[in-house]
Amino acid sequence: MKSSTKEKTGPSFRKLTFEIPWKPFANMETRSTKAGFCYTPKEKKKFMKDISEYLEEYKGYFEGVPCLKITIMCVCERPSASPKYVPSSIWRRQVSFYKASRPDSDNYLKPLQDSLSHHIISKIRIGKSERFKIIRGSGIVDDDSCFVDTRIIKVHRKIGQDPHYKITIKELPPIYEPTSVNSNPSDSILNNKTSSKVLLRNEDPDVSQPTLFFDLPT
Repeated sequence: MKSSTKEKTGPSFRKLTFEIPWKPFANMETRSTKAGFCYTPKEKKKFMKDISEYLEEYKGYFEGVPCLKITIMCVCERPSASPKYVPSSIWRRQVSFYKASRPDSDNYLKPLQDSLSHHIISKIRIGKSERFKIIRGSGIVDDDSCFVDTRIIKVHRKIGQDPHYKITIKELPPIYEPTSVNSNPSDSILNNKTSSKVLLRNEDPDVSQPTLFFDLPT
């Protein structure tokens, strides 16, 4: 069963939050054979096709919306040993922590954004000629070029938690006002002046916001 919320903010701005219960997938570049045949890896095509089918019930939710903000939290697999930047006292607790390792954040972004639009174009090149194969997307948005404000967060999962995506898409007004950026409640995490060293000293096991983990901004 999908976990999602739909709402409208302001007079008519739409907002959609949902989860995808799959391991985050990093983008794979187009490959080529010795004969000059270029193709999209089958793993990437399958991922985008499966995502499109899974999200089909939201088709057309942002139809006709030109400007969108997307925030993606990639909850990745937990490593077998504590990374150097995470103290052992934190590692043993039931918390998530940032994934400061490869793949790069933008590699998680591209295949997911493509899957949210109406069509996914898979390009095949044979010699000097090119062919295009169109795969039906989920159609949540008209085109992934509508994402004018993008944020991606990489974290490792909690103990006992499965890898997944948590995604929020929000309609934006077409007018950009730089003075309003810092006052946006969704960016409050960026304005938190508390040092990470102070956060790491918090040994209270009952804290509602565990160290190095944040809820997905709205």
